[in-house]
Amino acid sequence: GKMAFVQRLIRPSVRSWAQCSRAASGAAAKGPEQELKLIKPNLQLYGVNGTYAHALYSAASRKKCLEAVEQDFARISPHFSKTSTIGQFLANPTITRADKRDVLGQFLKDAKCNEIVVNFINVLVENNRGAAAMGIVNAFSKLMSSHRREVTCVVTTSKALPSDQFQQVKQALANLVEKDEKIIIDARVDKDLIGGMIIEAGDKYIDMSIATKMRKAVKALEESI
Repeated sequence: GKMAFVQRLIRPSVRSWAQCSRAASGAAAKGPEQELKLIKPNLQLYGVNGTYAHALYSAASRKKCLEAVEQDFARISPHFSKTSTIGQFLANPTITRADKRDVLGQFLKDAKCNEIVVNFINVLVENNRGAAAMGIVNAFSKLMSSHRREVTCVVTTSKALPSDQFQQVKQALANLVEKDEKIIIDARVDKDLIGGMIIEAGDKYIDMSIATKMRKAVKALEESI
């Protein structure tokens, strides 16, 4: 399963694309290959995106090129969005896998991408998962964030916070995480909040918006009538 996929990313010459496709779909590794253990990050993701992202993380970690792979994806990922030329190319069922591999191979070569990235994209194409590339890359980014002990907090306000208030919020949020974790604030604006803010950090959800307070007040008045 995952281990065969990791081995395909690390050693592209071990199997043909067809063999890799079957292995990544569930065939068990045999012989000495079983000695290779999956390197697991702190965060556990699920589904197709999670499965591929974990295998990618393990392969890159084993090759000691996690940061290089992440940087490559940061450069090329905009080209894999659903609205991009390459994104639409990958999602087109009338184009053969061989043609997709040829075109992507040239693109990745021109972009001078890490070997792990090249192998990863090729495996996606062979497994008919090319259209899922962006979702898998986003999942890999979450694993890398966890690897760096980063915790993303979404802070939504009715208007952009001044720098001094932003720092105050950041310092307050630091109390929600462990000492060795780093807060990353994803600041968003929603004018419908009227005022106040909404904070989302992991499984924590704190709604201090004026809009919510007003809805609660209106509901309380309606129930009292």
